[in-house]
Amino acid sequence: MPSNLYIIGTMNTADRSIALIDTALRRRFEFKEMIPNSTILSDNIEGINLQKLLETINERITFLLDRDHTIGHAYLIEIKSKNALCNVFRNQVIPLLQEYFYTDWRKIQLVLGDNDEWGKSPEDKLVLVTKHYNGTEEKILFGVDLDDYEEQEIYELNPLISNGQFDNFPISGFVHIYERPSKG
Repeated sequence: MPSNLYIIGTMNTADRSIALIDTALRRRFEFKEMIPNSTILSDNIEGINLQKLLETINERITFLLDRDHTIGHAYLIEIKSKNALCNVFRNQVIPLLQEYFYTDWRKIQLVLGDNDEWGKSPEDKLVLVTKHYNGTEEKILFGVDLDDYEEQEIYELNPLISNGQFDNFPISGFVHIYERPSKG
């Protein structure tokens, strides 16, 4: 088996190129599925259970998309603090979710338990709705009510996460991804 793969020549289309490469690789290599293994993660990082966190996120991704898009344990295996977890979510997990859901922030909120129905407080949310446009607001903004846009919401990362103020982001923001907040 060759240690390096060289592709020589030109291809007619990108799709054909990818299909040919995929076929060649599958003939020459063995593929073994590696599913996320939450049991190798810590169950207590400053009160955050990384095992439950990963399992919950992946169950939601599987429901909304499919199991082939689950988040691997490698993202969380080196986590030793809440601040490190904030950094991984800001720079790796949330951008990956944006890619998976084509920036459908409503679905990203569902995965993270940031939807209003889950019951997180605004300060616990990683993804916030910053503006909600209805027909009246569209008319003020554009001078006309746009028929193609019934209602629009604008989302952003929690400023504590996006600005790197990880010390100020509450631990409950992660705990309440896998544990529904109590109504009190």
